[in-house]
Amino acid sequence: MQAIKKLLLFTFILFIIGCGEDTSTIDDQVDRPHYPWAFRSVLDLQPRMLTFALTDDLWAAYRVDNGAMYKVWKGGVNFDGPVYTTHHGPQPISIGDAYTVNEVENPWSVKIGGEAQTASVNYKGHSILNNRATMFYELMVEGLDKPIEMEEYIESETTESGNPIYIREFTTKNVPEGAQVLFKNNVSSIIIASSIQTDGNLSIDQEDAYAWNNKELVRVNATLTLNSNASTDYTIKFISKPTINNPNKDPNAQEEESTSGLPEGAKLIAQNDCKTCHNKKVKTIGPAYVAVAERYKTTDDNISMLVSKVKNGG
Repeated sequence: MQAIKKLLLFTFILFIIGCGEDTSTIDDQVDRPHYPWAFRSVLDLQPRMLTFALTDDLWAAYRVDNGAMYKVWKGGVNFDGPVYTTHHGPQPISIGDAYTVNEVENPWSVKIGGEAQTASVNYKGHSILNNRATMFYELMVEGLDKPIEMEEYIESETTESGNPIYIREFTTKNVPEGAQVLFKNNVSSIIIASSIQTDGNLSIDQEDAYAWNNKELVRVNATLTLNSNASTDYTIKFISKPTINNPNKDPNAQEEESTSGLPEGAKLIAQNDCKTCHNKKVKTIGPAYVAVAERYKTTDDNISMLVSKVKNGG
């Protein structure tokens, strides 16, 4: 009897210790630079964009209508517009220079009988599970009985020297015997073509050298043949800094600079959407500022009433 009690006590202690163990994965511990770190929005005036805030050094955005990566950059997104702020007209824009910008409008094709056909893409959504981002879409070409199912896992890591690594893992399903899935893409901000690593079949279609900040770099156009009904790893080791200039600048920084020296009221007008309805001297949708000033004397009661109208409407 004593032996049974000791055995039960020992088992209970093991259970308690097991419950206290840290079962989180490395992915669970990744700290993202923005939450939510995967989101749909307009981006750089382009609709139906899906953006992933992977790390401080690497953001990636995709066009969901054709399954194409838009660009990979270091910086972030300025969330402006009616959905995010009170401003009417602006939309979210990417801030920061890019490592690479996609130049292939329709990157996906399927080769059947030796002939490659551009595939139509049907976006099926994305998931975030255990801090892991996966996109889902289907590829269809003439001659297929049913769509080829695609999953794309997206992540970023860093080299020992701190350079960003862009990680993509493609998984194909329902690829018929004899068919192949092809993925065309271009890559910049790398030192040599072997900075691109894959366990699929990569064909370098074009390689051009260029100089950047006294460094010799290459641009590569390539075609990747994916492993059929299996996963294909595809990683790119970029240099430490992006090389493609982004014309977008942080509008908040510009706004602060352009409104320096203005009265407080003028700063608030410049930083909000007041100009949509009001002009300084001419009546537009609403009265001109000069007309308001002429109508109301500068008294505490009038100031309080007008502040209330601006805040609450009326």
